[in-house]
Amino acid sequence: MIKFKLKKEHIEFLKKMYPDNKLIQRVLSFEKEGIFEMDEENTYIDFMDYLDDESVAWMDENYDATPETIMLESIRDDIFCQTN
Repeated sequence: MIKFKLKKEHIEFLKKMYPDNKLIQRVLSFEKEGIFEMDEENTYIDFMDYLDDESVAWMDENYDATPETIMLESIRDDIFCQTN
């Protein structure tokens, strides 16, 4: 079992930015009052890899961080710290 907590602003950001993304929506479906309990390690790994890829994809043309990049990295870092 993998368990972590996200801030409300992080959850709302994911809901707003990725309403049609099956992986993001699957992870969000595990939420109970900001806490996520996932029994599938593959989903967790795929989710973390996806956040890494997306944070790079949101960078601007000079590869500088955008607000979206910063938010995704914050979400990823929060989850990583709680699960390691």
